[in-house]
Amino acid sequence: MLLKRFNNKIYKALVLSILCVLIFSSCTPKTTNNANTSNSSSSISVNFSEEELNDEWSQEDSDSIVLKGDSIESDGDGAIVKDNILTIVSGGTYVISGTLNDGQILINSKDEETVRVILNGANINCSDNSPIYVVNSDKTILTLAKNTKNTLTDGKTYTLESGSDEPNAALFSKDDLTINGEGSLTVTGNYKNGISSKDELKIVSGNISVQAAEDGIRGRDFIAVKNGTITIQATSDGMQSNNDQNSSKGFVYIENGEVDIEAGNDGIQGETKVLVKNGDINIKTGGGNENGVSHEGGQRMGFSTNTKDINNTDLEDRAPQRIPPSGEYPQNIMPDDSKPDNPISQDENAQTTDTQSAKGIKAGVDITIDSGNMTIDSADDAIHSNDSLTINGGEIQIHSGDDGIHSDGSLTLNNGTVHIQKSYEGIESSSIAINDGSFHIASSDDGINTAGGNDGSSINGRPGQNNFDSDDGSHLEINGGEVIVNADGDGIDVNGTATINDGLIIVNGPTNDGNGSLDYAGSLDVNGGILVTAGSAGMAQAPSSSSKQNSIKINLDSVQSKGTLIHVEDEKGKNILTFTPAEDYQCVILSSPTIKGGSTYTIYTGGKSTGEAKDGYYSGGTYSDGTKLGSIKIENIVTEYGTSSGNMQGGGRPNDGFSGKQRTPGQKPNMNGQTGNEESSTQGPTTPSIDSNL
Repeated sequence: MLLKRFNNKIYKALVLSILCVLIFSSCTPKTTNNANTSNSSSSISVNFSEEELNDEWSQEDSDSIVLKGDSIESDGDGAIVKDNILTIVSGGTYVISGTLNDGQILINSKDEETVRVILNGANINCSDNSPIYVVNSDKTILTLAKNTKNTLTDGKTYTLESGSDEPNAALFSKDDLTINGEGSLTVTGNYKNGISSKDELKIVSGNISVQAAEDGIRGRDFIAVKNGTITIQATSDGMQSNNDQNSSKGFVYIENGEVDIEAGNDGIQGETKVLVKNGDINIKTGGGNENGVSHEGGQRMGFSTNTKDINNTDLEDRAPQRIPPSGEYPQNIMPDDSKPDNPISQDENAQTTDTQSAKGIKAGVDITIDSGNMTIDSADDAIHSNDSLTINGGEIQIHSGDDGIHSDGSLTLNNGTVHIQKSYEGIESSSIAINDGSFHIASSDDGINTAGGNDGSSINGRPGQNNFDSDDGSHLEINGGEVIVNADGDGIDVNGTATINDGLIIVNGPTNDGNGSLDYAGSLDVNGGILVTAGSAGMAQAPSSSSKQNSIKINLDSVQSKGTLIHVEDEKGKNILTFTPAEDYQCVILSSPTIKGGSTYTIYTGGKSTGEAKDGYYSGGTYSDGTKLGSIKIENIVTEYGTSSGNMQGGGRPNDGFSGKQRTPGQKPNMNGQTGNEESSTQGPTTPSIDSNL
């Protein structure tokens, strides 16, 4: 929490202000967050008709259109040629081949029959308008003939009717548009967008490459990708659906295929929802995570400015830069003197499509990821929903300049393998449920954070993040899976309550005394599973005494170097914990079903183990050659070994962070926000006598 390191004078003044707010807001009932399994909160359904799936055609049943540089030849009755503009006026199949130096294919059909355009090695250029413009058609299907290469290229300026702002894309449709086939299509949108439909846009198959001065692919009602290979390089958004008038529209649906996006702003943006069923998706936004804003100005005092990836490798902080991907505009898109200079504004609401951010995947209502392989390198949040977000499976690799995964409302992680290799905060939402899966999180601030409300774009900072040390109603629930956190800030920061029922949770860090491996404002109950944390001692909190499972909090006299084993065994020498922390540490917290009340356990540091280690946690094998620290008897839900002290760098939160209560000389804080004498409160963790046989 951001005020951990403010001095007491500033803290008291701020508390008075907040008390005033709390008095007036106390009549508002809090929402109880019950985290549970939700396999798919998305109601997206897309039907691909047989006609849309069919990419077969015959020359005999089609009108032939041949492009001859500065002229057009047509042998059918359904199309009219005038001034290098071919206008299709009725339904049917039209096969287009050749090169048009400067002209247009205009579709303006008044009947209800589908217009199918076969691009059979067609290269269409238009200097002042859309090379293909669908003005009116019940349905248009653009088929890419097998083994052919096709191109559409527009100019940097359009000649439009007075008062009109369309067309605005190299391939532009006012009605439904479907693309299929086994050929390739390269679209260069020098004016604004690459491909745009004001209604539905379906991509069934094909190899499609888009370069755009603004958005790559737009479908107002929705974008639905069934399969194919799609490559987008866009100065603004990669894919965008922006219907904000109908809650059942404005979504992006990806069923399968390969999608590669490099965008200056958001990679994939759905006004309402985004659903990824499967596929291989690679997204880079805002030039990548290194272009995320430096958080030094908003950091807690004494907070480390080094960011680290999941391999604990230091990464250089860099100042934010203006967006185009990779720092350069796509070739032949925008000249240097036309690059916009205005900075990107904060993204307070993803449903406002004209606000800009550099998120990987963004939705105003819901994001659901069912499966697939995904890699995101984003200057802003990698995955961001303004309401709900569900991950049911897949493999996701994330490098983020801000949050790895963020949801303003609820976040449900049912399964999948997620590696957040670099982030400011790893996972953030007001309600988080982790039910299964494997999640590795590296963060320069908090690893997991429950906080209400939305955040700002990382491009311009994160105002209003984190509240005081008070329960804000947010909740974290872990019911299974593996959660591995490597954090420079708090490992798990809960501004409300937390419950751990099952799973393996490992927290490495922080290494400064101004943060803690566990940091909660309400309660943190451990009822099952295995919890292991190793970090600094100054702000360390153990699980709540209301937990159903026993815990041990080990306070060491001095800082131990990362890689130094910590070992706990029972009276029979059976291994309870053997762990190699990935960061320097002075406090270790262990909760496990194997810790039994009334039993005695012995603690060692150093030594070696013949067991197999995964994420530093050993299973099997034999421990030996360690230094015995002492033995403790489990006398309460939380049993504390040693004396809490902080020898690592960093400040402390006001009043030592124990629920805002001042300690008097001779009193020792326990982990439940109470104070007592040196023997500890009866309601808090027990500090047993240390075995003299050291």
